[in-house]
Amino acid sequence: MAHEDLLADVATLLEDIVARPEDRMMLHGQLCRKVAEMRKLGLPVRAELLQYEDDPEDDADDDFDNMPI
Repeated sequence: MAHEDLLADVATLLEDIVARPEDRMMLHGQLCRKVAEMRKLGLPVRAELLQYEDDPEDDADDDFDNMPI
């Protein structure tokens, strides 16, 4: 897959993560696979994408920071 195609796919996935938070886990997995594909092909990975290599479960509690106790 061409570098431009991978970047377009990544951009779409990032937009989908914002637009469809209920599908965040599935989209995160797809995004991780795209980043891995970029690395495998020796393509540069933008620094902002590195945060998506982390486990999305680590941020799961952040969704409830505004909940009253």
